[in-house]
Amino acid sequence: MTGIEFSEIRYSGKPAAFLRGFRALYFGIPINCIVLGWVNLEMVKILMLVLIIDKFTAIVVVLFTIGITSWIFTLAGLWGVLVTDAVQLFHQNDDGDRSRRLRGAVYVHHRHPTQLGRQLPGE
Repeated sequence: MTGIEFSEIRYSGKPAAFLRGFRALYFGIPINCIVLGWVNLEMVKILMLVLIIDKFTAIVVVLFTIGITSWIFTLAGLWGVLVTDAVQLFHQNDDGDRSRRLRGAVYVHHRHPTQLGRQLPGE
């Protein structure tokens, strides 16, 4: 049950509508902006460490990536959102999904062994 569903069950009338609207604006604007800022700042720090670049260059890379991603999703529209959600649904990071991926990788490896697999001793 989401917070909005709980508010609808617990409260009714105009005060409940105001509460839902306030919560939507509060969580929708400042909280999400703070979280996005944290994520982007951490991405800048990771790029600085991994690529050994200065902070300005890392910020430019992150902003460029955000711009490209926004442009692609703007062009894709709702169809792109649907495809992205479907991909994320089938690539969840729970233990069951990891074991399915591992089984799939083992199956593919044994059906179509790579050159490295043929060179290993004992096969």
